[in-house]
Amino acid sequence: MKKLEDIEEENRSLKEEMRKRDSLFVEALEEMKHQLDQIEEHQQQLVAPIPEEPEIDASEQSSQEEESESEPITPKKDTEVYGQDLEQIKGTVLAETNVT
Repeated sequence: MKKLEDIEEENRSLKEEMRKRDSLFVEALEEMKHQLDQIEEHQQQLVAPIPEEPEIDASEQSSQEEESESEPITPKKDTEVYGQDLEQIKGTVLAETNVT
């Protein structure tokens, strides 16, 4: 009889351990669910409606690229801007900012 009582006690003890483990598992799952909900909410906040821009056809895009390629940008070699010498402008700017 003592053996039967020991087995029953061990059985109760094992059941209690299983309940504790199940409880911890459920808590972990609930925490993970909470974190996933927060991540989803954060992602929804990050996704803002983007105004639709008119799509450029491939033919229009290639013609725009050709135009930009056909017109090379060359720096102007003029030394005057609105009648003032560039060195004068540079000197004025440097004097105003106290840079030497």
